[in-house]
Amino acid sequence: MDRMKMKGDKYWIGICPPNVVVDYVAGLKLELKEKTDWYHSVNSKAHITFFEFVHSGVKLEAMEKYLVEFSSHLSAFEVHLNRIDPYQKAFCLFSDETSKKILIPIMKQFQKGKPFQPDGKSTDPHMSIGRQLTPEQINVAIELFSNRNFDIKFICDNLTIRKFNPEIGQYEFYKRFDFGKPAKSLLF
Repeated sequence: MDRMKMKGDKYWIGICPPNVVVDYVAGLKLELKEKTDWYHSVNSKAHITFFEFVHSGVKLEAMEKYLVEFSSHLSAFEVHLNRIDPYQKAFCLFSDETSKKILIPIMKQFQKGKPFQPDGKSTDPHMSIGRQLTPEQINVAIELFSNRNFDIKFICDNLTIRKFNPEIGQYEFYKRFDFGKPAKSLLF
């Protein structure tokens, strides 16, 4: 079913990095836009997707309740994005192996216990620079970014719900769910 045509408000759940990372990724998106013109997600703020759904009835309330409980069992951890590559019809930043060993089990556990089926989900952690790119745009992105070293680090200490704003065509902050356990150990 095409989630864009479903009735109700659209919501997104995942990781929103701190503003310094959002701004850095926005700069990468603008670089790609200057070379390729407009593309999907050029204006989307940096994020790592867990789940998407269309709210109808009690879905939002059930998800909020689930996120309070789920987040209460998590500890803050470091996310390290150090690689950029094509992914399906996108060009994305990917986490290092240490971050992936933390993120994938959290994403899978989230999917396993969720209160209803998603309209879109991910268990492959990545941060998109551009989505729905043409083969030509992907080639430009490879040329533009492949020779760069990436070392983006941030502490993830919450999950976020964002709500789609059809007037601007983007998701906006709705609610944050802080992790309930203190960090075990963080690498700096």
